[in-house]
Amino acid sequence: MMSRYTIILSAIVSFLLSLYAPKDYSYPFCIICLVLFLICVCVLLKRNCKISIIKFEFFFTISFFFTNFAYPVIYYSVSPYFSLFHLSFPEDCINKGIALSTLGYSAFCYGILSKKSETENNLFETIPNIRINKKMLGITNILLVLLIFFMIPSLLANDYVMDFGEGFYVKAILDCMIYCVMFITFLRLPRISFFPIIKSNRTFFILICIYVGIITLIGNRGMLMRIVLMGVFFYVTFVKSIPRKWLFLGLLSGMCLMYVVGATRDGGDTLDASLANSQSIWDIGKDLTINARSQYVLIDYADTKGITWGTTTLMNILSVIPLGQSTFLSLTGFDSNKISSALLVTMEYYDEGDEDLIGLGTNLIGDTYVAFGFAGVIFLMFGLGRVLRMLNNKIAEGHILPILIYAIFFQDVILYCRSGILTPIRSIVWTCMLLYVFYPRLTKANYKLKKKTLGK
Repeated sequence: MMSRYTIILSAIVSFLLSLYAPKDYSYPFCIICLVLFLICVCVLLKRNCKISIIKFEFFFTISFFFTNFAYPVIYYSVSPYFSLFHLSFPEDCINKGIALSTLGYSAFCYGILSKKSETENNLFETIPNIRINKKMLGITNILLVLLIFFMIPSLLANDYVMDFGEGFYVKAILDCMIYCVMFITFLRLPRISFFPIIKSNRTFFILICIYVGIITLIGNRGMLMRIVLMGVFFYVTFVKSIPRKWLFLGLLSGMCLMYVVGATRDGGDTLDASLANSQSIWDIGKDLTINARSQYVLIDYADTKGITWGTTTLMNILSVIPLGQSTFLSLTGFDSNKISSALLVTMEYYDEGDEDLIGLGTNLIGDTYVAFGFAGVIFLMFGLGRVLRMLNNKIAEGHILPILIYAIFFQDVILYCRSGILTPIRSIVWTCMLLYVFYPRLTKANYKLKKKTLGK
């Protein structure tokens, strides 16, 4: 009970700080917000991550710090205009931004906080008699081959590719099929060993390695992070737990790798320059930190032009329906930047048709604030936490579908803070639909897994 009172108090104080945040940058003000954030972190991790740290909230907290706290607390005083921050942005929103971040994190903590400390891992018996659906596997392998051949020219030309044009939906479907195949592969694992996971479907995993390798070398780190995080989650759910020292080592190595890949995105010379300009260990999270700029732009937009009443979340909602976004825009006459906070941030700086136009990204807290103001930050972040808590409770009971849904949230956890609140919705809906089509038995509500006993 005391934990909940602490988080509520943090939320009240951060709400008042957001209301009365000074316009001029204040380092002491930012430190107060950081302290409130760290108090909530201690309460949450002590309650929810006592046994295992392979939880959404653990990785989300790390990402949330780099995205929303690193810039005002660490960088602004020493290097305020690095990377995308050299583009003009409303610096008078920095204080309000960090206070809103503390408010949003407090609401998230209250939503996801368990009623009592965890006492055991959620480690389940597998179902070896489930067979891989050959049709699904064949389609997945064919799409992997097609996408690999599509990306080879970009790899040879050293071009950074994120726009797959007409092939975007093919890639989106392929990603969801990969999640399904990974899920079933782990679910049917016959014994506690890593090698049967690979051996059970050699072709699929070879193609996955090639696909992820090429897309990473081109400069898109997202897919590599998703595959690794989902694989780790399935491993600790169906195989065995991983010692914390190896997890922390892997986390640090992964962040360094992502930094190197990001630095080489625009060519080999960029890596040397980036390493030479690195000022501290905090630089490994710079790709998250730069999205603090988007938060300030969205806060300023909401405060000067008014909130969007949720229209900036429509891009993610409509993405569930193939061609839903383009159809909606053509029928309503909306500008695309009115249904996406990421496009809104970009078009607030650029003019339509600018040759040097690049996507400037969005920010989770900024996305909720521009949509519904303070209510959006509080209730949407609380809702996110509560959904994840409900999934955790269902997983503890052995329900299968919540494991897959939670895995989809988890595989996006690092990049979630630089996304919109409803970003995972398409992957969740499409992946669950694929599971229902190819494995209808597993989607039944009464189908449950048995927990493994100690020593097995």
